[in-house]
Amino acid sequence: MNELAARNGYRMDGEFACAAVGFATEPVQRAHLISRAPASRLGLFEGASFGTVMVEQTADLVSAVRVLASRRSGCSLVLVNFDDFSGDSIVIDLLRRLRVRLPNLPVILLSRYFRADDLSQERLAIADVSLVAPVTDFARIGAALDAALANNVAWRKRRRSLMAEKARRMH
Repeated sequence: MNELAARNGYRMDGEFACAAVGFATEPVQRAHLISRAPASRLGLFEGASFGTVMVEQTADLVSAVRVLASRRSGCSLVLVNFDDFSGDSIVIDLLRRLRVRLPNLPVILLSRYFRADDLSQERLAIADVSLVAPVTDFARIGAALDAALANNVAWRKRRRSLMAEKARRMH
């Protein structure tokens, strides 16, 4: 395991796997992968031609949401391997809670069961974009990041608008 980790630029540190990770877009400096499967099985973090990003990986969705929500200056992106948690009845609620507590944090869902990448705003209540896993083309990561950042701005505007409307109704 350590040999594989070293060969792919990972270092094991307790429950976290840290790596030099490639993304096409530079605003992301630190990402959190929530997955029971190794990042390499999802097709992630093996491109050498992209900028570097520090990645922490956690296998438990509940603790990951708690840890992320408690950080003052945390990650700039979260990737969730939806397949690992889709059988759990609380996964949608946890993703919604994460969105409410950290509205500025772009969330990318990964699943081998998605028919196609979805860079639209259809799932804004739980994520900014969705990608088919494994991610075999790193151009998809760059496009997903760009869309996630733009969709996250739309999510925050929508959320502010809904909160303002709710406040108007209460007064």
